[in-house]
Amino acid sequence: MSLGIDDPVTRDAYKNSNEYFKQLAKQLADILEEPIKEVGGMMTLTDVYCRVNRARGLELLSPEDLLNASRQLASLDLPIVLRVFDSGVMVLQARSHDDNTIVDIIADLIKKKGSLTAEELAQSEGISVLLARERLLVTEKKEKLAEMIQLKL
Repeated sequence: MSLGIDDPVTRDAYKNSNEYFKQLAKQLADILEEPIKEVGGMMTLTDVYCRVNRARGLELLSPEDLLNASRQLASLDLPIVLRVFDSGVMVLQARSHDDNTIVDIIADLIKKKGSLTAEELAQSEGISVLLARERLLVTEKKEKLAEMIQLKL
């Protein structure tokens, strides 16, 4: 309810689709920057879709329009960007969100606990299991876990 959009961007107001998607991207950045920061720096596109359409009331977005607008975020230098993980999971992510910081947090948790599942990370960080899994994969990809294992040996 706090995300209510008084004047949602609609396709009817623009002559071409490109301008519509640019304006929609700007509106997405305006309404989602803080909520994305509050949930750890990234939000799945499915969560974004539900949240934005709830805020838009009767002016619902199609999944295609949301995706096309999300693809415009990076080129417009907005504070959030679309990120696609290797698995295909799509998220909107704060531009300031740094993988190295996430990797360090996960490495510290693993040092304390000895091991860490996606479920445990999700509970610890207050994020979805899907995002926790992706963060663990990013950590593994950056070889931080391999370094830790070598240190233990």
